[in-house]
Amino acid sequence: SKIVPHRGLTLAGGAIHPWKNSSNTALQSRLLRFANKHNISVDIPWMDLDTRDRERILLHSEPGYSAVIPWFKLLERKRHKMHVRVLLSRYRSQFLCQTCSGGRLRPEALCFRIGGWSLAEVWDSPIYLVSQWLVETQTAFEEILKESQDLQAVFARLTSRLNYLLELGLPYITLGRPSRTLSGGETQRVNLTTALGSELVSTHFVLDEPSVGLHPRDTERLLRAIRKLQQSGNTVTVVEHDLECIEGADRVLELGPEAGTNGGQVIYSGEVEKWPGIAEREAFFAPRNVPSVFPLVLSLRNANARNLKNLNVDIPVGFFTTLTGVSGSGKSTLVTEELLQRWSHYTQTQEQRDTNGFEHFHNVLLVDQSGLTKSPRANIATYSGIWDIFRNEFAATAEAEQRSLTKSSFSFNVEGGRCTNCKGAGYLREDMQFLSDVYVQCEECLGKRFQAKVLEVPYRDKNISQWLS
Repeated sequence: SKIVPHRGLTLAGGAIHPWKNSSNTALQSRLLRFANKHNISVDIPWMDLDTRDRERILLHSEPGYSAVIPWFKLLERKRHKMHVRVLLSRYRSQFLCQTCSGGRLRPEALCFRIGGWSLAEVWDSPIYLVSQWLVETQTAFEEILKESQDLQAVFARLTSRLNYLLELGLPYITLGRPSRTLSGGETQRVNLTTALGSELVSTHFVLDEPSVGLHPRDTERLLRAIRKLQQSGNTVTVVEHDLECIEGADRVLELGPEAGTNGGQVIYSGEVEKWPGIAEREAFFAPRNVPSVFPLVLSLRNANARNLKNLNVDIPVGFFTTLTGVSGSGKSTLVTEELLQRWSHYTQTQEQRDTNGFEHFHNVLLVDQSGLTKSPRANIATYSGIWDIFRNEFAATAEAEQRSLTKSSFSFNVEGGRCTNCKGAGYLREDMQFLSDVYVQCEECLGKRFQAKVLEVPYRDKNISQWLS
């Protein structure tokens, strides 16, 4: 439709759009000569031309005439030139695959369904619908689950991960959503889901403004998730401005009083209820059983990075501490350039430089708004570990065993089952140099990522592409 956007035009009137401009008059002249040679009318509308004549013009080259489609393919060899890439981008389009309907997998894999859903349908559905489907499936297979502890464990892990995403206010995203499309707040909440699902203990989690991008009604969900992380035997430190998040902590450490050179000092360190910033709202606070003296603390001494004024800071071990203050007061500096740098030094040398308390932790993890992973193929399912569970289930189906397909066959990151043309991406990237890259759907798998033999395997009435979608 982009090559011939106006089907009412004639060949002489410029029906072939890329050849109607002044820079391609030679190509237009060759087209008219080709048409006259083969008795193709140049004076009737394109829509009225015989189908075979239109195919000749578009597809069949001969000496003295390069057909339209082969001409575009020749231009592909000159993609290193910027103006060629710009021209090509004007006539490219992405279309929904008619074979898989966007499911990414081959028809064979799309045939497999569990509970009426294929893998592509799970992949493309919002998390809240996937969670409902999982509950219904567990009910339907209740008797089978009673007889298999392994299957119970699989469902428990899936349910746990999905519930974390729901609790953090992400019911609307799909499992197949590319990680590059997530906002900073969404990315951090997915990171937090991974931390919650990891079942780590004796770990110090540092969260950099986890409420960013959150609607106020979802803040309570976030706090419940953070509290669950802390109650699992971990220490949580949150850099935060949100008052509700500060109120939910066990201890507040405020830096200030201003930003830049006027910041970097400890303004307050103590119980939330006595923090001047919310003292006037004590009537609304829920009672907490928080000790005034903490038995174990992580002590940072002489913190002086950037604008910090030789701070001495104590962070209670096993409690929820909020680090707050105005923008630029030194909160992130204290965390990234003091706490994390000192932890790195400690892990390499076992020496606690101006620090005491690292021996209480197995690890110190920073959960911030950076991308989930450097791999452009990463998505919610692969990063959270859910995808491995689905791949195991697909590989265990009778149809997969009949086709000698293993777990790796259902991965778009390794050879064996992924599309050989796009390497499992589902699209091909067209480099536009100084312009944004253009992504074109893979012509071989039509965006399904996998080979036909993989797409033929269903799991709960859906193939792997449908689950991804």
